[in-house]
Amino acid sequence: MTRSSTWPTRRTPRRPRTPRRRGRQGRGRAADRGGRGHLAIRPIIEAFMATGRFDPDETVALLGTEIELALVQGYDGVRITGETSFSVRGWPGTEHFAEFEHKCQQAFQAPGTRAMAICQYDRRWFGPDQLRILESCHDGRVRVDDLYADGVLTITPTFTPPGLRLTGAVDESTLPGLLEALHGAAGRAGHLCLDLSGLEFCDLEGLRVLIGAGREGASLERQVVLRGMPDYLGLMMRLAGWDSAPGVYLEGAIR
Repeated sequence: MTRSSTWPTRRTPRRPRTPRRRGRQGRGRAADRGGRGHLAIRPIIEAFMATGRFDPDETVALLGTEIELALVQGYDGVRITGETSFSVRGWPGTEHFAEFEHKCQQAFQAPGTRAMAICQYDRRWFGPDQLRILESCHDGRVRVDDLYADGVLTITPTFTPPGLRLTGAVDESTLPGLLEALHGAAGRAGHLCLDLSGLEFCDLEGLRVLIGAGREGASLERQVVLRGMPDYLGLMMRLAGWDSAPGVYLEGAIR
């Protein structure tokens, strides 16, 4: 059995001095509904700024203490996750956030660590240079599972906005996978965004399916938003007269 908490992200070792990675499980102010302490949630202020100033050493020690406590209570491990955009708000001490990440990295590399963490970085707040530095403090990236991937076509769900990203080629062999993915997305509320920027090939039948994807949804007013339309697909749509099809919105001008 493992226990979970919300914090920053990382993986941490068994000793109070070490935390690291992304994700977090430990205890906190709010326990899960069952009252068993499996899930704990801490506000940003309590987790990072309890003394009114962000201190990398204190925060790492606090993470380690939480992990140690969970292990002492009989949990097999700890998972931690947290959102980190507070570090770019100019709060006292947050200029040392990269130092905190490095300390966590060292902590999570300690032998016998029974904790894991997932650090969440909002790309709208962090610049490319910042992300490169922070990524070097982590073992890797966490990504959503593909809905379909056969070496020819990869379909990945997106969440902001909700939809699908298509990479590769849509042809007779991959069309069934596309149909299944669109059918699964039909249950989502709101419009459906299809990111086609990575689509290297799509035959006419595949394009017909993409344009008609809005009819899968429960709402009659649902639109299909086609994003990143490649040149060849734009030409196909114009030749077929589908560029003005109802329920289809082309995001930006077709290149």
